[in-house]
Amino acid sequence: SRTGRRSDQLVSDAIDRLLEYEAWFVREVGIGMAQLAKGRLRAKVADLELALEGKVEEHHRFLLSMQLGRLEQVEEHIGQLDLRIDDKLKPYQQQRERLTKIPGVDRIVAAVLIAEVGVVMSIFPTAGHLAAWAGVCPGNRESAGKQRSGQVRKGNVHLKTALVEAANAAARKKGSYLKSKFFRLKARLGHQRAAVGIAHKILKTAYHLLCTNEDYKELGDSYLDRLDQSRVAAGCSLNQVGCPGRGRPADSLRGSV
Repeated sequence: SRTGRRSDQLVSDAIDRLLEYEAWFVREVGIGMAQLAKGRLRAKVADLELALEGKVEEHHRFLLSMQLGRLEQVEEHIGQLDLRIDDKLKPYQQQRERLTKIPGVDRIVAAVLIAEVGVVMSIFPTAGHLAAWAGVCPGNRESAGKQRSGQVRKGNVHLKTALVEAANAAARKKGSYLKSKFFRLKARLGHQRAAVGIAHKILKTAYHLLCTNEDYKELGDSYLDRLDQSRVAAGCSLNQVGCPGRGRPADSLRGSV
């Protein structure tokens, strides 16, 4: 989803609302309600105190009690769904735990991966086939010898949404390879395309983990820098020996003519 909210976040929001409504019921208006503010609202406590000045009538309490009942029911239903999902995924607990080792992939994203793709990867010849089916594989469009960024296909909407959420979470994981890769892609392609690119990498990683039954190995946030350095060193070595190909010195080329 565009908001990137998952069921556990909805439960957290519901609890926050419950606290607010409970404060109304015990008539803790004004200062009491303002003190319940969290996050960025903490900087606006004084304005909140002014905005929340008032009197709670019997009709207000009636309406609030209805909303409170709805929130409690939603929270109960979400808890029941979580238990149901956990029960259905018991046969795949090992695969689920292995997938959650990937940065950005939590228990919910892992559940979506298993539900939408399964754990038998032989139905997809390669990881690229799986990425194309899911809709996180950018198109390849070339015109006049120039590579142009193509549009991704619609694919599996539920899986694609979960993967993009995982990509945004991975972009906040300190010390991870995926975070480093995300910001490199973001500098060239923008946030949304970078998120799709990381979603593509997460899905291909999940494919290989499920194929090989191996655990995820973190490369670290300095992996790309080390890779760049090794490429530069390899290019310098080729130049020194006058190897034909890209990066060959002009003097070497003249000498061979």
